[in-house]
Amino acid sequence: MDSTKTAIKSLVLDQRKSLEADIEVGLRRYGITPTALRQLDTLKHLDDRGITARIRMEEAIHHEMERATDSKKALAEAVHWFVREVAFTHLNRLVD
Repeated sequence: MDSTKTAIKSLVLDQRKSLEADIEVGLRRYGITPTALRQLDTLKHLDDRGITARIRMEEAIHHEMERATDSKKALAEAVHWFVREVAFTHLNRLVD
């Protein structure tokens, strides 16, 4: 039984890492990376709905940046937090 539990845990962790990588790719479409938040006016491919989504993501990231202890790493840490939260939410909904 213990080996089954270990195998399931390993599978879930691998899938979470894969999901997080996919989320990071998706965020780049919205101009969000751990090193920069592109200006909205440079994201010509986004429609009104995409711009609204980007604004909401940026607000969440900025809110998390306020909690950072190292201002030089604040954006990277906040984007990492956002990616983890989105992945956790998706996985949680999948299991429910």
